[in-house]
Amino acid sequence: MVDVTTNYKIGAADRGLKLLQAETCQQLADQGFEAVELYIAGTTAGVSDNEADHRRNFKVVAKSGLSLAIHIVGDDVLPPFNGLRRALDWLSSEDEEVLPRQTPLVVHPSQGPRDQRGANRPRHIPEGATKLLTEMIARANDRFSVCLENLPHDPKFPDRFGDNLGDVLDVAEEFDLKVCFDLGHYLTGEHSPGFVEFEQVKERLLKRLGHIHLHGLSPEADHQPLQEEDDRLKQLVRQTVLDADYPYSGIISIEIDQPQHLPDSRRVLSGWLKEA
Repeated sequence: MVDVTTNYKIGAADRGLKLLQAETCQQLADQGFEAVELYIAGTTAGVSDNEADHRRNFKVVAKSGLSLAIHIVGDDVLPPFNGLRRALDWLSSEDEEVLPRQTPLVVHPSQGPRDQRGANRPRHIPEGATKLLTEMIARANDRFSVCLENLPHDPKFPDRFGDNLGDVLDVAEEFDLKVCFDLGHYLTGEHSPGFVEFEQVKERLLKRLGHIHLHGLSPEADHQPLQEEDDRLKQLVRQTVLDADYPYSGIISIEIDQPQHLPDSRRVLSGWLKEA
């Protein structure tokens, strides 16, 4: 056994739940989950006809006693920042009893993995945009724990910003962001030429680790249930969560597309961590 004091929470990401209900939260709690991660589309964040639904969901989670994380999807931290700006302005105005201070707020560094609009984006924040982003993040970090997520490797666009974990850490350090480490995304690039070995960035990553996304992989699809026999993922989970110098104390969101497999995936994860 590894003698490490940890305070992590295992959560369920809302990829497959879609519309959260009080009964859903109770069911997750009964299954041993301690947190839930809700998704907000960056393209519509702060738009009035969506606010009521999101606000209802925040209240449902708050009443359930589960911890909360928020994932802004479909937007990025590169110019023009429109969705990110709207989301930060809107979320910052929410009641802290419903949306507690330092709630993890996960953002993508560029568009989705197969979105060609992000294909030729630079690997670093362009000159002239840094002041605006710095001001936005400084304001948001006083309210949330803003976490920049690494993206899955896409061999068609190997220079897409967010694909390389080292680049994500560079930006996180420059703008004083936390990092959401998506272990499955990271392993999709394991055999690519630009892959950064975990040991090369381990200390930098663990110092800034604010949130974890965890899911299995298959040749056909991403965001699959966890499998006990996935030794590579199990090893990486242990290295990330149970480090003696930087033990993780945030939420581990199991992010899979099939909610019926959440209990089994949680069981697998718990087993991996207890065996260490």
